[in-house]
Formats: sequence, C-alpha cells, structure tokens
Amino acid sequence: MDYTKLMYDAANQAYAEVVGERHGYTGLTYGLAAVSEAVGQPRAPKYFSHYHHDPLAGLGGAFERESLSFTELMRQWDAMWFGHGTGRMRPLSYPFDDVGRFARVGYYGSPDLDWIVREVARELKAKKIRRGSLKYNTFVSTNAHKVVDAATTTAMTKAEEASIMNYPLRDLDRIGE
Repeated sequence: MDYTKLMYDAANQAYAEVVGERHGYTGLTYGLAAVSEAVGQPRAPKYFSHYHHDPLAGLGGAFERESLSFTELMRQWDAMWFGHGTGRMRPLSYPFDDVGRFARVGYYGSPDLDWIVREVARELKAKKIRRGSLKYNTFVSTNAHKVVDAATTTAMTKAEEASIMNYPLRDLDRIGE
C-alpha cells in the first residue's frame, strides 16, 4: 500500500470536508489517522496532535507542500523522538534523559522514575564510560529497551494502583476520540 498517497488523500479530504482550509499540521494528523486505520490500529487525528505534537509540529510545513513521503516522515519522527531532531542533545539520550515525560501524558500522576536515571548514571560510572564516546553510544543502544521496559512497567503499575477514573487501561488510548 502507498502510505504517502493515503496520507495526502486523507489530508486533502479533511481540508475540503472538515477543516475548510489547507493547514499542514492538521492535514498531517488526518493523514496519520488514515494510515493507522489502514494498518489496523485506528487512531483519531486528535490522538496524534495530543500525544505526538512535539515531533510532528515541525513537519507541518513540509507536509503542506506535499514534499514529505511517509518513509521520510517516519525517519524524521524517529529522529525527533530520540531527541536528535531538535539539535539539542541532552546529557543522556532518550530514553535515559527524561524518562518520566512520556508517563505524564496519561491520566495519572507521574511515577517516580528517577531511580532509572540514577541506575544508568551509576552503571556508566562503574564502567568508566564517558558521554559522547563510542562505548557510550553502544551502551545506550544496548540498554534502551531495558530502560523503556522498566519505565513502562513502573508507569503501568502506578496507573493500575490509581485506577484512573475507572477506565480500564486498555481504553486509555481511546479517551478523547
């Protein structure tokens, strides 16, 4: 399936039927909603604007000019998600820098994830790994999944304990649609 064409067709339809004007960022959210529907993971345009505003907002202009392919969008989004698209590298690459940020998006308070940052710092010190070195890059890529898994488990546990607004966790991603 040609996801680039699908994105732009959905955006153009939204411009004509819903939005009433051409607006790249809004079109991008409608385009992504169409692609998510096509791959069997339906999400409303609001989902993308609410949960993924930061990485997508900078791509609205290119999308409006229809110069952004789906493949390039995914590459850019991936780079921005990991902190590289901003040009500001944090002391530790995502997900080690501000692991609590993604958990604050939900309908519950932020879990304390500072323990992950401390553990990573302790491990870097113990192995005498300096930031910016090849060993550091290897360490980050090797351990990223462990950090994400630990943060996700902690956040899910906190959410379950809080029994947020009596919504089952499986329905949290559908709130606001």
